[in-house]
Amino acid sequence: DLLSLHMKGAAGSLADMRVARDTLMEGVCPLGPGVALALVRAGAVEFEVVAAPNVPMGCRSLLLLVHGGMFVTGSPRAVRHLAARLSADVGIPVATPRLRVAPEFPYPAALDDLDAAYALLEAQGVSAGEQLEALGGGAEKFVSMGPPEQIAVFAESSGAALAMGALMRRRDARKPPPAALVMASPWLDMTCSGTSYAANEKLDLVMQV
Repeated sequence: DLLSLHMKGAAGSLADMRVARDTLMEGVCPLGPGVALALVRAGAVEFEVVAAPNVPMGCRSLLLLVHGGMFVTGSPRAVRHLAARLSADVGIPVATPRLRVAPEFPYPAALDDLDAAYALLEAQGVSAGEQLEALGGGAEKFVSMGPPEQIAVFAESSGAALAMGALMRRRDARKPPPAALVMASPWLDMTCSGTSYAANEKLDLVMQV
């Protein structure tokens, strides 16, 4: 299928595909020196936050990264390399929520998780909750990061559909939109009935991994 076709090393089982996606980029794009990383849990919300060396102490901006994985794979670990690159490029911390995946947790579980993570980060910032694990230097940066003044959203692949769903919920609840929304290789047509999937495949860098 599409997932195993584009993920080298993925075997036929869903469990193998999840492992392959989680570890795919670790050997190719390891975290650089000075990158701070922490796993944080607050209530039912768990997220990974990454801060590049150029992120200042007490930073009041935040990028929320919504991972893809065709709704059945994916995790903060799978996009850790992307989070680190984005953090370095924009100079702010990047938080990636852990979203439940199907078929064990069907829709709208992942959307509910993203909603909860957004609300928590919006109200309390990355210092919310307990740091379960910290890697790299500078993890103390996260302790002083209170509620952000602005949140931007970066979503990739199927995560873009979840991001759009979450923002529609916020709109309906009359909550403020994010400062910005960026989507990479967004999967927004759940029917897969359009021809752009095949026509643009060679132009889509995400699918060339």
